[in-house]
Amino acid sequence: MSVRIRELTPRNWGGSFDSCVAQVNRYLNVWIGYFCLCTGVGSFSGFDAHIRRRLRPILVRQKKRPRHLFRHLLRRGVSQGLAWKSAYRIRGHWKRSASFGIHKA
Repeated sequence: MSVRIRELTPRNWGGSFDSCVAQVNRYLNVWIGYFCLCTGVGSFSGFDAHIRRRLRPILVRQKKRPRHLFRHLLRRGVSQGLAWKSAYRIRGHWKRSASFGIHKA
């Protein structure tokens, strides 16, 4: 599963974010349906956290500039100080996506 999620959420995703989420959802619906039938396990919180962590850098990367990310975070209800810190202080898409401001949004 992890390899397929990496294929569906590459670092250099060029399409829209919604199309990426739609592809991941399509794959997960099939995979989780099969897995639940075979094992009966219903808790996927670890997978869910990993998939959200893979999707957040794509969104951060698509904003291209810190000020666009800052505006996006403000629209999502993050406080101004936390949005500024998440957008301007942290370098790198992967590190930014792990910041508290991005998690809160």
